[in-house]
Amino acid sequence: MLMIAAVGFIVAPAAAQSPVPAGQSPQAGPLIPRYVAAQKVGGCVVRHNPKVAARFVISGSDDRADRASPLNEVIYAAEPCLAGSFASVHFNGVEMRGAIAEALLKDKNAVLLRQVRVASPRPPERVAPPTVDGPNFALFDCAVGVMPAASALLLDAAPTTPGEAAAFQAIGPALQACAPLGFALHIRPSNVRWLVATSLYRLAAANSGS
Repeated sequence: MLMIAAVGFIVAPAAAQSPVPAGQSPQAGPLIPRYVAAQKVGGCVVRHNPKVAARFVISGSDDRADRASPLNEVIYAAEPCLAGSFASVHFNGVEMRGAIAEALLKDKNAVLLRQVRVASPRPPERVAPPTVDGPNFALFDCAVGVMPAASALLLDAAPTTPGEAAAFQAIGPALQACAPLGFALHIRPSNVRWLVATSLYRLAAANSGS
């Protein structure tokens, strides 16, 4: 893993997360503090520099070699947001991209989320198998395009709640229709919200021509 300690990003797939323990409410589970922190930092980045935030979500690379890359831009933009209680929090690229995407979609009275909710569904096209170990953004881009309204419902629900789980189950057929033939889907539960949010914002941006 590449740790960017000064800003608090880890540019690598997220570590596996534990499910909500039996007998606890979803809000009491171990994922909730991390989701809340990511959402607050993502919202802060969007408020301070929405253009940089948008470029980062649309980009598909987390390569830091190029100092002008969207990743480096958003790391710089995030510095004021990672103070106080967030100074020791380390997010990975999937979390931060998804949290920023959700904040962009819900900015200005959720105008982009409302637009993408009524977007015309696209026919599914099977994506190529991933060439690296990590989240398959192309798979979610396809599935969200196939079922935009159902995908948007996932962001209406609070993280790790039954409503979020039901929304994800609803887009299962789209994920299967977009997956490479003979390819087993392995999707880390902790990444689902972030991957859906990222793809929803990309769809909104594509539909608006930006």
